[in-house]
Amino acid sequence: MRRQGASAGERTRRVVPGPEPMEIAAMIPGDIATGRGTRRSRASVWPWLAVLLLVGCAPEGPDPAAATAPARPEEPTVTDAAAPLPEGAIRQMVYVPTYSHIYVQDGTREIDLAATLSIRNTDPDRAITLTDVSYFNSTGQLVRRYLEQALRLQPLSSRAFVIEERDKVGGVGANFIVEWQSEAHVSSPIIEAVMISTASTQGISFVSRGQVVRPLEGDSLR
Repeated sequence: MRRQGASAGERTRRVVPGPEPMEIAAMIPGDIATGRGTRRSRASVWPWLAVLLLVGCAPEGPDPAAATAPARPEEPTVTDAAAPLPEGAIRQMVYVPTYSHIYVQDGTREIDLAATLSIRNTDPDRAITLTDVSYFNSTGQLVRRYLEQALRLQPLSSRAFVIEERDKVGGVGANFIVEWQSEAHVSSPIIEAVMISTASTQGISFVSRGQVVRPLEGDSLR
């Protein structure tokens, strides 16, 4: 009857989970685990449990793989064409005559032409940078720009820009303006327009060479 009348606190203490005997036996010395030790030995169980709890709660160290992983390379950046150039560098503007068509006979007949602007870096050792390639019509109005950012031409490399034969907006007085720069002395690039038509059985083609109209940053061509 006395056990049936146990208080609520006693019933609560019975259901509180505690460490299993077998788990304690696996973690502490034999005499203490089997209960054959002295009262002092049994009391030493709690320091062991405290140590185990501290080890289990210790924060993890840094990941060795993350520490040794190589850093990601930086993304390439576009050179600011408006930035001042170092001493000895050059920046030039070149005018290139271009023809979207030409007149024949008495000027009443036209032959439409396809035009190719060719820019060639003739230096075998150094690169140049194109900062602007723009196409203008016969009245000097801008038709279109071909570069959204600076374009680097490696040694002996070239770049071409094409005006289709059906594109007549430029007229007989069309032209390209090309601006380029280099951070050191370079050989002069070849900038020219090649016009061609195969509409007739005879065909026609010719070349117009670009001319420097403004040295924007000193003239150090060799």
